[in-house]
Amino acid sequence: MKTINKRIFAIVPIIAFALTIVISNGITRTIEHRRAATSDQSQPADETLNGSYSNLINTFNASSTR
Repeated sequence: MKTINKRIFAIVPIIAFALTIVISNGITRTIEHRRAATSDQSQPADETLNGSYSNLINTFNASSTR
């Protein structure tokens, strides 16, 4: 009975470490895949200037000068 407990205590950390590596590799691949997909869809310079922040600032400037 004691040898089974010793084996479990030896094997469980190894399995947990291996699972951590597998999960982190999967997350890294997912992030790289999404970065590659978003870099293919880059916007031209004209469209980036018409973003929500630009509209917000322009609206604020227009309302504050009245």
